[in-house]
Amino acid sequence: MKDTAARVGAPTLGVVGAGRAGAALSLAAARAGYRVTAVSSRSPEGAARLAASVGAVVQPTPLAAVRSADLTLLLVPDRVIGVVAADIAAGGAALRGRAVVHCAASLGPDALGALRRIGAHTGVLHPLQALAGAGSADLLRGSYFRIEADGRLEADLLTLVDALGGHRILVPEGGRIVYHAAAVLVAGGSLALLDRAIALFEAAGVARDVARPALAALLHGASATRRPVTRRRR
Repeated sequence: MKDTAARVGAPTLGVVGAGRAGAALSLAAARAGYRVTAVSSRSPEGAARLAASVGAVVQPTPLAAVRSADLTLLLVPDRVIGVVAADIAAGGAALRGRAVVHCAASLGPDALGALRRIGAHTGVLHPLQALAGAGSADLLRGSYFRIEADGRLEADLLTLVDALGGHRILVPEGGRIVYHAAAVLVAGGSLALLDRAIALFEAAGVARDVARPALAALLHGASATRRPVTRRRR
């Protein structure tokens, strides 16, 4: 993605969590013209690196990050989303007019219920992509995003996804767990198969630095050319 001019009227973005997904989403949004104003992370070094790369300010706490932006992306491990939301809410600051979304595949907006109770708009923005840091920001173009939100927040998230070159995928509430399982199967299962295939190539006498790109190209080609299986009518 090429750098673009500032996006007039777009909400400012805060980021809580400077890991692989946080770095990729922040950089992609900045390149799309969004202003990332705040970064907070348990890792001071990670927060400093990410803030420097997108022109943001490091904030000492998640609450400070949320209060410094219109829309905050909560990019922490799924298991602590509710805990972080509760910690932010415990700070005692009213968050009316602020929006916070998490990026977990299997959870809904209710995971941020503590923030909604103190006035924040809450939702979900899950990128269906294997993100591995700032270097994977370009992978978001063409990717699909699960959005769960209402009203103005939904509109803002749709605009953000469009700016990233992505598409919306609709998943009914009852299908979140299966959706998450399918995503893990494709992302983790493909890598596991690739690693095993590389080991077999090495056993066959092919050098590892040749086996990996060769098999990766095969995997890419197979996924690109695979056609849906149609059953014959009896």
